[in-house]
Amino acid sequence: MTQSYTSQGEVDEGSAHDRVRGALLGTAAGDALGAGYEFSFPGPEVPIVMKGGGPFGFAPGEWTDDTAMAAGIARAATLHRLDTTEGLDAVAAEFLRWQQSDPRDMGNQTRRVLSRRSPTAAAMQATAAATGPDNAGNGSLMRTAAIAVAFAHDQTPTAMLSAAAEVSRLTNTGVDTHLACQVWSHAVWSAIGTGALPDLHGTVTAVVPHGARDRWHQWVTAAETQDRPVFEHNNGWVISALQTAWWGIHRTRPAVDHADTPDGADAHIRDGLAATVRAGHDTDTTAAIAGGLLGAAYGAAAIPSEWTRMLHGWPGLDTVGLADLADAAAR
Repeated sequence: MTQSYTSQGEVDEGSAHDRVRGALLGTAAGDALGAGYEFSFPGPEVPIVMKGGGPFGFAPGEWTDDTAMAAGIARAATLHRLDTTEGLDAVAAEFLRWQQSDPRDMGNQTRRVLSRRSPTAAAMQATAAATGPDNAGNGSLMRTAAIAVAFAHDQTPTAMLSAAAEVSRLTNTGVDTHLACQVWSHAVWSAIGTGALPDLHGTVTAVVPHGARDRWHQWVTAAETQDRPVFEHNNGWVISALQTAWWGIHRTRPAVDHADTPDGADAHIRDGLAATVRAGHDTDTTAAIAGGLLGAAYGAAAIPSEWTRMLHGWPGLDTVGLADLADAAAR
């Protein structure tokens, strides 16, 4: 395991400070781990390692668009609260800044919206809305850990939930898309605050409007009960991406008397992300989503050090830089 690795001094393992860092570093670790297996279905005999490669030729440990866009949100949060016009404009500007870096991987819906170079959040949301009422890919869900980090010290989730929906609307459309971002942001925010994985059914009850809860509870139940992650659509769809991430976490969850130990946390991060990657298809994104929640629950110190030593990506950060960015965004 790795701990006390940043330029800002010692961090107690398991502390809320460590868990803030863990949310972003877990996202990056899952993202970079899954990048080498994207659009494949690795069987149980295939070791899941941070090997890089994949269809876009990432270097070992290099994160993809998932973490890059999350880093953009975190950078915006160092300037303004994300539940303000200024904060949303800053997020939009960061997305465009990333797009100008000529990333090797970008989702189709995100590319469609960002190519219009909308100068404000309101204009970007209008561009996204014009693409259709239900462009419900996983592109806005993959970056939600940064929103939970930005509001980590809020006593209630109200402002965070509003920001999660508004940031989702910058690129994607559809009621359930925005609800997925709110559900997962709340789950990560809760894990940062409590040091434990949430009851996702309880999260749904707390977040989702009454009229939509039945289908949401059905989706969570499917993720918790299926032996194989075969959902309504492949996990490029936002709901199946959320289900795949929760399936990987839930099926590998250690026993209660083992989960709170360092070895139990390390094992769950390894096993949960490996299971998520083995589910196949959009492996970098589903593992990034799962990694954000696992890192928020167990902290940065629980993320395997052989992974964190390798992490790097836009905007020119490594593990130390991404951890420091999490600190600044949370402040």
